[in-house]
Amino acid sequence: MDYVLSKYDENNNEVETQIFDLIKNEKSITKIEYKYDKKGNWIKRTLIENGIPNFIEEREMEYY
Repeated sequence: MDYVLSKYDENNNEVETQIFDLIKNEKSITKIEYKYDKKGNWIKRTLIENGIPNFIEEREMEYY
């Protein structure tokens, strides 16, 4: 069984996740960087696992 510790920013977006084994040794760390639009919604997020960027997600927001 692993333990997960997550941190969130002021927008309640997850910015870091640490996974530990049963004896509290760190197994991995994932950081998430966000780019926001003028309305404060994220339009790009990058997942960085153990210091290596491995996933980028982008989205478009339409406002009416």
